[in-house]
Amino acid sequence: MPGYIKLYRDIQEHWIYKDSDYFKVWVEMLINARFSKEPKTDTYKGTLYTIYYGQFIYGRPAWSKRLGISEQKLRGIVNKLVKDSMIKIIEHLPSSTIAEVVNYEKYNQHDNQQTDIERSSTEGNGNQQDNQRTACRQPADGH
Repeated sequence: MPGYIKLYRDIQEHWIYKDSDYFKVWVEMLINARFSKEPKTDTYKGTLYTIYYGQFIYGRPAWSKRLGISEQKLRGIVNKLVKDSMIKIIEHLPSSTIAEVVNYEKYNQHDNQQTDIERSSTEGNGNQQDNQRTACRQPADGH
């Protein structure tokens, strides 16, 4: 996937940052969310689905294995993220779930990425602190 996601430094003050498993799952959701405004239709284990901007599809067994956490803990993390309005469940499929990152546009800078890349390459290293400033906020200021 091209590009990057925005995270602001004040995420360190958010509850999700306090537990590495919660943070790992949250970042996984952000980087797997559909970053294009164009919907994507695909099949997963014989089930046809469409995901839209800010949505992602996940299956607990596969994510649990990939992230190295138990399915039970992953279920609890997802439930807490739903309860805190950071994600919402869109649809339960036979062997997976479609979810959506609430306010995904705060994390996806798709429209500005090429400009940022070009600016970085023409400015040289510049001030690394300034370049990283866009790299670490949310969810502390409203998911």
